Amino acid sequence: MAKVNGKTARLLNRLPHFYAPEELEKTFRQAYETLGQGLEWVEQDLFAALRAHHVPTAENVGSKGYTADPTEHGDLDKLFSLYLETVGGTSQLVKMNPEFTSKSFYVEKLVNALYETNEEYLVQLRDKLLLFNEAEFGDLVARYRTAHAWVKAEEISPSLVFALLTKNGPLPRYWVVSLGEDTRQAVMAYTGDGKLSEELVTQLVTFFNNQVLKDPFLYAKNADYFDGLFLDDNTVRLRNALNKDFLMRRWERQFEENPETFNNSKTELETQLNILDFTEQPSQPAMLDTVRLNRLLLEAASAHQATPWGFASRAIPSVRAVRQELKHRFNKLLTADQTEVNTFFGSIESLARTERAIGDMYMEDTLTGRRFLLEYLLPYEIKHLFRSYQERMAALIRVLRKGASTKQGIVDIVAANFGMIGDDPEVRKAKQLIEITEFDPVETAFAKLDVALETPFSITNTNQDPVNPKIKVTLLNAQIESIRNVRIVETKTGKFVEIPLTLFADDYFLIEDTDLIFNGVLSTEQVKGKALELPGNKTVEWHFEAEILSNTAGAYGHFGKYGKKKGDPVAFGDGIFITPEEPLLQVEVLSYELTYGAFSIDIPWHIEGVTDTFAETEDHPRHQIRSLVNKVKASGVRVRVAYHQTFDEQHDTTDHLHFAVQGSNFQERLELEDSFSIDSRLGMKETHDTSDKLKLSGVFDYTEFESGNTFG
Repeated sequence: MAKVNGKTARLLNRLPHFYAPEELEKTFRQAYETLGQGLEWVEQDLFAALRAHHVPTAENVGSKGYTADPTEHGDLDKLFSLYLETVGGTSQLVKMNPEFTSKSFYVEKLVNALYETNEEYLVQLRDKLLLFNEAEFGDLVARYRTAHAWVKAEEISPSLVFALLTKNGPLPRYWVVSLGEDTRQAVMAYTGDGKLSEELVTQLVTFFNNQVLKDPFLYAKNADYFDGLFLDDNTVRLRNALNKDFLMRRWERQFEENPETFNNSKTELETQLNILDFTEQPSQPAMLDTVRLNRLLLEAASAHQATPWGFASRAIPSVRAVRQELKHRFNKLLTADQTEVNTFFGSIESLARTERAIGDMYMEDTLTGRRFLLEYLLPYEIKHLFRSYQERMAALIRVLRKGASTKQGIVDIVAANFGMIGDDPEVRKAKQLIEITEFDPVETAFAKLDVALETPFSITNTNQDPVNPKIKVTLLNAQIESIRNVRIVETKTGKFVEIPLTLFADDYFLIEDTDLIFNGVLSTEQVKGKALELPGNKTVEWHFEAEILSNTAGAYGHFGKYGKKKGDPVAFGDGIFITPEEPLLQVEVLSYELTYGAFSIDIPWHIEGVTDTFAETEDHPRHQIRSLVNKVKASGVRVRVAYHQTFDEQHDTTDHLHFAVQGSNFQERLELEDSFSIDSRLGMKETHDTSDKLKLSGVFDYTEFESGNTFG
């Protein structure tokens, strides 16, 4: 009997026992098939209606945006509008970007579907994707398969067997213990003549593939050895991802036992631990990445031997490189206009329509339609187009429910607005790019004036809190030759800082935190004394003291009471006479002026795999941040939203040098030729300040926390 759907099969099975379904007349079966197909479609429609009422499963097919007629809203649009209207949130909605991002793929599942199955349409898809392969060495995506990492018979070399026989090195000693009895006997029987039996080779291939490559402790048990080898970036990333807890304990113990391992710097240790914490999670199941890591470790160890063991590089790519390659190929496929590509998508569309997996609304534009067809073909390998919208809604609802009128709450709601939820390293790394700065600080010069030595000058800190300012001092071109050991003294208390530098005309120094910068270069000298502090909302007096070299005296001497305590006499011969009223120094006291009741949010304009998920329209989530924050921040507080974007440029420069030497005394012409190339990467940074400002004012005598009161 021909294949029938589930409903038809159940109807036929309900017939009395004396009806044999396989013997029924064709017309009778067709009647039952029609009825069963109708019931199947009804159930699909009911199931779709049920899914449309829940954020994690609702779709947004047919959406024309919030400004369109309500009949042209998608299910997610309606759910979002309904919920946010209740909590007083934004009603702006988004249009998803049909193009793929680096986060659109479940890489392990997709690579397996493309290269490990023989389903007709998937084979065709792989062939179409290969049309856009631009990898330098063959098919980069294919090299990511774990099958690409397996050890082959030709890689079992006599030098490897000899190393196992003699237990020469930490790895052979580690492996020999795990060898099966038959394999161990075969290794011990090796005479060193360079000839390996087929049986021994087969046994070792099985051993390396089934035990060594799958060994989760290969690195941890031999960490001292592997850390002495050169490991490329991909190997280090996999090592960190699969051995995070082990490395954390190892590095902390190393710092305790030998701080020189981290240049005697606790900060360097914390930096490495922070990098470790933000390492991307390994693939699932983790065994797949274990195989890749161990293969890379074998290659590194083999290359380190005097006689390589035979494990040549397989050029296993990083998961990041695979994501970028998949993104490139799939996006090319979305826009390709080749006949064979159009025919392929046409056949997929016919199949999907037959199964009622898509309808006319799915195919309203080419890019979106093709994206839906690829999702139909690879439902578990490609992230659904509406998944980012679903994640964004769920995250916003979660944050708004628990309240967001805190610094961390504002970060959470900005992250949730882009669909960044959870606590995995990628989310935490993206959240770190969102900066909340309280009090909207603006760098301001609290003082900038020319002063003479021993002459007090006033500085006023307009902020409520004390600050440690930056202090820039420049020697003016005056009647002295140079000045050294300048002291900045707080006139009232006598507290001072001393700068152990010698300044000539137009030289300057800058004190910033604990750093001393001399003429734009970080100095190795240390500032003496505790940094001077400007108390909040007060005016203080400072003055300068110094040792100076007069143009006429020709020797350093003291001016005024340099180095003297209060009440100590000053010997006449110790002084150098200069015009006291003439300014010798220019001083700038710089700090930040704070605006209380205000804060600013600084956000990257583009976050890969996050912001590019949404179409660049007026309803892009980045344009909704100000409105969302306005709903959850405390009343009477001003917020500023700013965006930044870094543009990277690479410039390649190549140069060649050629010269020839020829002389009359040479019997033959001598040519000396040399050539060299210079690869130069020039970094340029441009800052484009783009900001939105929202100022609110109002008169009120009572309000409630998170009341939604906008004083409008």
